[in-house]
Amino acid sequence: MNYNFADAWILNSIYFSEEENDGARLVNIIGHADYTNHAIIEFGELNDSLKKLLQDDLIIALKDGNLKSTKAYNIWIKKKIENKSRIQVFKLIEDTQVFLAKLKRTSSEKSLNQNQIISKLEYEYALKEYLKKVV
Repeated sequence: MNYNFADAWILNSIYFSEEENDGARLVNIIGHADYTNHAIIEFGELNDSLKKLLQDDLIIALKDGNLKSTKAYNIWIKKKIENKSRIQVFKLIEDTQVFLAKLKRTSSEKSLNQNQIISKLEYEYALKEYLKKVV
């Protein structure tokens, strides 16, 4: 199984939602994803992307449930955006998809059928919290 647009979209959303060493809260990841793609990511799509990104060590789950991008991605994206006064966010997602395509996947399709990374309840709560902010 290969990476897809949603995987790049979520990885970018995690990175840009991180708060120092605290990682990114789910509500902020959903918000950033909506900001960049003008769409609310669906639960299944989000969970599938998180599984792949976690299994390939591109993100880590912190003890409090927040998510954080890892060094491999951070090095690449920092080089990509350094010295830029403007960032075209959709283009950056596309570039991230190319970055992911060049990586050798370490997990298999079979291992992706593991448990959910986040629960449907956690997703719905974060989505409700986000929608309260924007409505």
